[in-house]
Amino acid sequence: DFENAAEYGGDDAVISDSYFEQYGLTFTAMAGNSEADATKALLSFEAAGKDGTDGYWTNRNDRDEALKGDIGNYFMKAGTGNLSYNKAKYFKMDIDYQKATQAASGEIWDIDGPEQYTVTAQDANGNIIASLVSPTGGLNGMPWLWSIDVGPTTAIAKISIEATGSGTLRGFAFDNFNSTQGNKNAQSHAAPLPAALPVGMVGLALVVLARRRKLLSPLVTDSQL
Repeated sequence: DFENAAEYGGDDAVISDSYFEQYGLTFTAMAGNSEADATKALLSFEAAGKDGTDGYWTNRNDRDEALKGDIGNYFMKAGTGNLSYNKAKYFKMDIDYQKATQAASGEIWDIDGPEQYTVTAQDANGNIIASLVSPTGGLNGMPWLWSIDVGPTTAIAKISIEATGSGTLRGFAFDNFNSTQGNKNAQSHAAPLPAALPVGMVGLALVVLARRRKLLSPLVTDSQL
């Protein structure tokens, strides 16, 4: 949920690879006019509320606010400045796992106008094993809660989030990501697709900060950013 942002530079600070690696994850984002000319996009912490460098607008005077749901004090945005990459027509973020899992969930905030996102899960061989498509618009200042659960016969090695709506990106806000568990309250659930080759479960163990959660087992826990 990025609520420990102050320990890593706070508002607008670029999120380093090491921040994600402690959870057994690698985040990579690309943005541009098209996939062909896309370049690496920075990801940074964003403080909720209007502060001059905002991640999304609900209106001109009400920025980075949750009109429904809970965005907390911090979330993750694309870029470091005000609505960075909001002119991009192509945006994609990949989340790679060091150890595969069977479920995940998260929130994409403020899907308004012509915006739309597609979330896909891939196995270790690159096969798409589940796919979800967000609503188009209608979520001004609200989250789209997505959830994927691929069951016991395969495992998630990568999650990709791609802007697939028409027009330009109007900011990308991401929060409340659980890398190892689905969410039964999600508006949409993944329909697992048959993988070309079943992939065995590698493990659910991820390293988390001790101050945030007491480990119930040295081998099995969940990770929530």
